[in-house]
Amino acid sequence: MAGERNVVANMIAVAQTGMVLAKVLLVVAFSVAVFATAYLGYFILPFVFVLIALSIVGMSNLLKQWARFRHRGRDDS
Repeated sequence: MAGERNVVANMIAVAQTGMVLAKVLLVVAFSVAVFATAYLGYFILPFVFVLIALSIVGMSNLLKQWARFRHRGRDDS
């Protein structure tokens, strides 16, 4: 009987150790995911802001050309 108790105790210890390792791996994976998201975010955000600025400049130039075109059309008639 004493041997069977040791086997059960060992199985419980292994299961508890596995649960602890699973929790640690979950925390590490979550930390890596957060770090990667932050790193990629800081890496990509400047490009997004540049694209927004370029689109605003392009839109303002387009509106200026459209206003000139409309004004030119009125002069011709």
